[in-house]
Amino acid sequence: MEMINIQSLNGKWKIKPDPYGDGDEEEWWWTGHSDREWTEIDIPSHWQEESLPDYEGIVWYRVLFDIQDDFKEELGPRILLRLNGIFYYTEIWLNNEYLGEHDGYFDTFEFDITNLLDERNNLLSLKVSCYDEKNINKKSQMTGVFSHWDASDPNFNPGGIWGDVELVKKGPLYIKDLSINTKIIDEDSRTGKLDLLFNINSLITDETDIDIKIEPRNFEGNSRNKNLKVDLKPGDNLIKEEIIIQNSRFWWTHDHGFPHLYDLRITTNMKGKKLDAIRTFFGIKELELKKRGGWQFYLNKKRIFIKGSNYAPQNHRIAFAVKEDYEEEVDMMVEANFNMIRIHAHIDKKDLHEITSEKGILVWQDLPLQWYYKKSILDSALNQTEKAVKQLKNYPSQGVWCCHNEPFKFPTKEENYKIIGALIGSIIMVLGLGFLFSYINLFNVSLSYVISALIGVGMFFLISIVLELVPTALLIYNWNKNVLDKKLKKLILTLDPDHPVVKASGLPGKTDFHWYDGWYFNAGKYWKAKKFSNRLLKKLVPFITEYGAQSFPKIKNFKKFGIEIAWPFSQDTWEELKENFRCQPKIFQKIFKIENYESLKEFIDATQEYQAKALKYHNELWRRMRYNNTGGAICFLFNDCAPIISWSIIDFWGTPKKAFDEVKLSFEPLYSFLKIWPRKYKKKSLFKNTLLLVNDDLTDHNDIRIGFMIIKQNKKIFQKQYIKNIGPDELIEIEDIQIQLEEVGDYRIEINLKHDERVIKNKYEFQIS
Repeated sequence: MEMINIQSLNGKWKIKPDPYGDGDEEEWWWTGHSDREWTEIDIPSHWQEESLPDYEGIVWYRVLFDIQDDFKEELGPRILLRLNGIFYYTEIWLNNEYLGEHDGYFDTFEFDITNLLDERNNLLSLKVSCYDEKNINKKSQMTGVFSHWDASDPNFNPGGIWGDVELVKKGPLYIKDLSINTKIIDEDSRTGKLDLLFNINSLITDETDIDIKIEPRNFEGNSRNKNLKVDLKPGDNLIKEEIIIQNSRFWWTHDHGFPHLYDLRITTNMKGKKLDAIRTFFGIKELELKKRGGWQFYLNKKRIFIKGSNYAPQNHRIAFAVKEDYEEEVDMMVEANFNMIRIHAHIDKKDLHEITSEKGILVWQDLPLQWYYKKSILDSALNQTEKAVKQLKNYPSQGVWCCHNEPFKFPTKEENYKIIGALIGSIIMVLGLGFLFSYINLFNVSLSYVISALIGVGMFFLISIVLELVPTALLIYNWNKNVLDKKLKKLILTLDPDHPVVKASGLPGKTDFHWYDGWYFNAGKYWKAKKFSNRLLKKLVPFITEYGAQSFPKIKNFKKFGIEIAWPFSQDTWEELKENFRCQPKIFQKIFKIENYESLKEFIDATQEYQAKALKYHNELWRRMRYNNTGGAICFLFNDCAPIISWSIIDFWGTPKKAFDEVKLSFEPLYSFLKIWPRKYKKKSLFKNTLLLVNDDLTDHNDIRIGFMIIKQNKKIFQKQYIKNIGPDELIEIEDIQIQLEEVGDYRIEINLKHDERVIKNKYEFQIS
């Protein structure tokens, strides 16, 4: 019989909700407590999907298990209980013994249960809690977008045991807490350095051999071996080792090279017997962020322009996300010419990090902090941040850490009442001081009220800062961004000094930029974003990580929502789309004149066409501003985590919207486009524009053939051919174009770029009226 090191405890468990918190007092964890009337549930899962729809709060889990015969073979001296993901807070008992507690949904945690196991009828009991937090400005659960977001299922609570539960055999010593850091020592000779840091937990005092083996994973090359002899003491033994790798291959994003990976195997042997081994992989890379002329990223000492999108959870019901779905999505990212994704305010399954490492996509990793939290979260946030960094830092794709997404308060009724109260109090102070100053003849009447008004304004701002009200909390001070995020950044830099850390995302003028021209601002007029190219406003856009517009999924998938979809929508339908599917009807109705669309399909196509144009416009704008002042563009949003109406370019079923093709086109590494988007011109006006060529590659390109045409009713009004050379990582102006257009009508511009047997076709439409 083959010896195995893991016994799965997945399968049928028992579950019971505890809405009134009776379980502790009634000892639901106790072996003598009957669970005969409890409901069965499959693990891993979420309780709302299996047994308890609409429930939030405390749920108890129990499972009775035996030690399997094949697991008992040559039992090691230690057995661990490993839990690979629970939403959100849990307490654990085994055979009536309390093991401990844990908060945080994303990390794996373990307990040594060696002395608590019986061969038969072991009872594992868990008390799990996950709440719908009603006060969104005082959240205490670090669940990020899984609990509070405008692009998730608004009716779903992710509570439950979503990861595998298993028993793990370990010998008298085992390896843990592996940390990998890489450096490029010399580019020309391709010399890399690998720094390893790990613990060996031992029960004994003895000498052990540690074998370290490194071999190429996805390319041909030589393997490397190193042997260490270490004297171990009981407890944790910290091991540090530096390995120089000559003639190494660096990890690159797919658009700038190949993501070379190495397998790493560390084995412990004592007196000729293998006691433990771990196997993982790494890539040799460096990523640096320089803040000059905007944010500029340097990968392996080469500047690269960042292109990508925000990534939602692969599935809001994360227990059901599978590796094949991640692989399909990352393949689509590569197809769309992304070199970075921003994992938006959550930590996803490890599969995503493994696949992005293999495919050559950098990761901007947000911590699961979304909007505002109460001060009591600090200790838990620090603890979970440390776990997040240790869990993800070794992946070659890990690029940027971000502590918090938009640490702002929402203008709830409670907040609005506070603002009104502060205003009324300030006005009363102004009137009172003005009367007092004039009454005692300190100043004349006019000056008295001017001075008191200035004091009142100052008092309003002081009250706003103390109470962290919305106006000042955004730009001046709030505890989340000024205390919490600052502490988290300091911790991450201590744990992982090799990767850039952003304190908080979306702070205007201070960090990366979020802006939605064409949607939240200037609805229907995405071209208003051109203002950011002027000398003053461009300083706000050193790096942009959110922009976009909502659109409906294709009609075949929209019908899967299971609602009444008679066209035109009734007010009740619009309200249902808003409440249950994240649609924003007021903005749709402002952009699209509903009465102009004869069918639902026509309307849906129009929403997708608008989104596609908006994203293409913005992508071209940011590329035109490359390094002056913008170092990259990450649009919002790549995917949907539930059946919703959102900013995604891939819907919940993996079907691309029209915007996918336009994003792919406008992110082409070698791309020709116009400096100014043509829209409308008056009759006999002069068409003036500049033809641009951009090269994101790290190599130059010669003999690029570019054809420029203006077409009206399939007739070429103007055409010109160019042959151009361009250097690496460069933007050039090809020519200023001026043409007198006489006739009224619809026109089309086509720009065809030919190079290395590829043809990149770009087009614009405009009118003369």
